[in-house]
Amino acid sequence: MQLTVSLKLDVPATAAISELELLIQEAGQQAMRLALGEAVRAYEAQHQTCPHCGSRLVHGEGTDRRVLRTLFGRVVLAPRRLRCQSCGRGFRPAQECLAPLKGQQVTPALARAAIQAGAAWPYATAARELAQLSGASISPEQVCHLTIQ
Repeated sequence: MQLTVSLKLDVPATAAISELELLIQEAGQQAMRLALGEAVRAYEAQHQTCPHCGSRLVHGEGTDRRVLRTLFGRVVLAPRRLRCQSCGRGFRPAQECLAPLKGQQVTPALARAAIQAGAAWPYATAARELAQLSGASISPEQVCHLTIQ
């Protein structure tokens, strides 16, 4: 599966390197958030077979809303719900792709970073530094919970 995400950036003509760095970092994080959404949609497109009976006769039953907290920021997904016309059972094509989350919002990579930051700094500082360094959106309470866990 190949994905293409375009990046367009408006740069002030008088921008110094520090401003350029921040603009490019934010644009890169936005591109990563878009790429993750596109990757999940592409995964779903490749997994249209009913996991219960193997039939490809399925129809859509809408989407769910799933908010993820990643190292590069908050990503809102719309995973599809499908129903098999052969056996009548419902399934979500992205379920295996999202399985490592174990129903949580925080991705494994962000969890690792939060644990490391939470072990090194006070939780509020850890959350603020993660946001500043990578664009991660995580609360001090989530950092605390992950670190203690």
